[in-house]
Amino acid sequence: KAGLVDETQNLYKKYGQNAPVFEGLGYRQLLPYIKEEINLEQAIEDIKQATRNYAKSQLTWWRNRELIWLNGTRLNL
Repeated sequence: KAGLVDETQNLYKKYGQNAPVFEGLGYRQLLPYIKEEINLEQAIEDIKQATRNYAKSQLTWWRNRELIWLNGTRLNL
C-alpha cells in the first residue's frame, strides 16, 4: 500500500536484478512479480512467509543469548 511495488519496479529498471537491494526482505519476493513470473497474490504470500521465517530466526537467535537487565538496559553477554 505504501508503494513497495512501484519502488521495486523503479529499482529493477535502474539497477537490474543483481542489485544488492534485491537481497532484502520484500524486494527479493517481489522481483519475480516484477519479471512477470508470478502474480501479485503469490508475491504477497511469499513476503509473508519470508517475514515469518525471518522472525523465527530472530527469536531463535535471542533465545540462545544470556541477557542481564540493568536499570532498564539490556546487555548481551
